[in-house]
Amino acid sequence: MTWFEGLWCYETGIERLCKQNGADLDDTMRNASTRLVFFMGQDNRFYYTIGVTASLFSRGYAIPYNHAIQDFYKLEGAKFSTSRDHAVWADEVAADIDTNVLRYYLASLAKPFGANDNDFLIEGLLQTAARIRAFETALRKYAGCNETLTADKLTVEQNHNVKRYSEAVQDLRVWDAMDAIDAFFDVASFSRADTSVSAAEVSVFLSLLNPVTPMLAARYGAFFFGAGWRPGLDGGTIRPSTGLRKPVDFPLFSDPIPEAFIEAYERRFRQVRPNS
Repeated sequence: MTWFEGLWCYETGIERLCKQNGADLDDTMRNASTRLVFFMGQDNRFYYTIGVTASLFSRGYAIPYNHAIQDFYKLEGAKFSTSRDHAVWADEVAADIDTNVLRYYLASLAKPFGANDNDFLIEGLLQTAARIRAFETALRKYAGCNETLTADKLTVEQNHNVKRYSEAVQDLRVWDAMDAIDAFFDVASFSRADTSVSAAEVSVFLSLLNPVTPMLAARYGAFFFGAGWRPGLDGGTIRPSTGLRKPVDFPLFSDPIPEAFIEAYERRFRQVRPNS
């Protein structure tokens, strides 16, 4: 029985992690500080909220801190369906589009359960690529030059956006966290034509991006602050590099979506089919 076997699959994963870290599964699951975070599609909501929670509770284990339930993603307004070839696969898209762009777009589609606002569209993918291109263009203005990166602290508005982001992540409201990233960027000194740019803003912005686009964040972090840069929302410890910065030696993550991909997508999902 898949549902019965599935009841234990997550627990064997936790047990393996415990062994890797020299911890005991039973002690870990009974620890008051243990927090279980659940993400699921809407079809699993009864099984996990009732069945899994009951199995944990009956043994004195930590019960789920949350149940982050998502509506099914839709494609062109309809449910994904492999039988009707109405589906697009992540590896299929990633063959032509950088995974940083794809992850960012999929994360931006994660709306509150019941919102019915999670439609995968080629236009949304194009907008995401353009948005990340704007991020990269702003950052690359300070490549190959000696424009000053200052040690300024975050502004009141930027601290507000960081707090908003942190609270959204803590509460697993992905949609609010993504909005906070956009709000942070829109008022950042490096997104404008300023000649003096806050090192703290650059570092914190890359840290906000890190959970969704880790490779992008790591490469720009190393470019601006050296190989020892690590994500962190406290920009006060960041010190700007001095002297002439070399040109960026890695390609853009946000290259335009290939025309051939757009044409194939529209032919496959928007062309009227007989008896459809």
